[in-house]
Amino acid sequence: MRNQMIIGAVALLLSGCGSDSSSGDGGAEVDPSVTLDQANSIVLTVDAAERESLTVRFSLADEDGLAITDAGHNLEIVYLGFPGDYDSSFAIPWHRAQQYLCGDNGSGCVGELKELQPGSYRFSPSIELEPEQMMPHLKFKIQVNGALASNPPELFDFPDQ
Repeated sequence: MRNQMIIGAVALLLSGCGSDSSSGDGGAEVDPSVTLDQANSIVLTVDAAERESLTVRFSLADEDGLAITDAGHNLEIVYLGFPGDYDSSFAIPWHRAQQYLCGDNGSGCVGELKELQPGSYRFSPSIELEPEQMMPHLKFKIQVNGALASNPPELFDFPDQ
């Protein structure tokens, strides 16, 4: 009887072996990630931006480098057009703006937001800026708000201006 219990225990232990994969699907590794609402911090990196189409590619991670997924439920992208050179005493001088929101409030997303891979996104607006809004200096802001954190506000330049 005792030998049968030992054999059973060893068989049970050995049945748990066989894969070192954290994914449980036989070897394909899954990159660790957190959802937007689980992230304690948000680090946004702009990977590419095209002025003509206003398409922006960006990456989201937390301070530990884990990719942030599911960012489409609370995202704001604002394009800001500034006239030529001038002096201003305001932090953000005279400008024209076009705002695009993606959220859970039922409005959906005015544009196409696609998660290319965990933590990597592409946004293309569905409404084009009017010619008078395409001023000499065009900037954009991406604001992502999770339950525990938001990225700091920052204006980005398009690289081709």
